Amino acid sequence: MNWQNQNKLSLGDAYYHDLNLVLCREDGNYIPKSSLFNAFSRILKRVGLPSLPIHFLRHTHAVLLLEAGVEMKMFKNTI
Repeated sequence: MNWQNQNKLSLGDAYYHDLNLVLCREDGNYIPKSSLFNAFSRILKRVGLPSLPIHFLRHTHAVLLLEAGVEMKMFKNTI
């Protein structure tokens, strides 16, 4: 059972949303965009990388899929 489902069960009626989000707060609600951007910026700074937009991760994911030889049909559905 994944982390989100465990929280949903343990919080019961207090669980805020059932949106099946990839990233969410403990109560199931969405994480504000600014919080994600700030966390991403702190991580980059901590590991000594230059500031990048979070959308960069999507491009990195696409390149890694192509380099791994993922079929184009699967690639289009993922990206």
